[in-house]
Amino acid sequence: MSVLRGLTQPVDVLSFEFAKEFMENAATAVSYLNGIGMNEFTVAFGENDFFSVDGWLNGHLLVDAISRHEEQWLWGDLYARSPMRTTAQKSLRAAT
Repeated sequence: MSVLRGLTQPVDVLSFEFAKEFMENAATAVSYLNGIGMNEFTVAFGENDFFSVDGWLNGHLLVDAISRHEEQWLWGDLYARSPMRTTAQKSLRAAT
């Protein structure tokens, strides 16, 4: 969490590992990232090279879904992005 607290504004995309037994830490990270404008999230369970849910979701809904998942030892990577930065980048690319 100390690394994430070093961010004071959104970045394009970031990821961090989570383990279900430490979901409180992941929920704290999601709340912090929401506070700086990174409010779209997705997840890849285990060592998958693909996202485990369709699309990008509200972080709190995603954390809740993971917490309720039946798998006790669930782990993987949470990804966060800022929709504003993504939209701005698309607009910039379209203008060039």
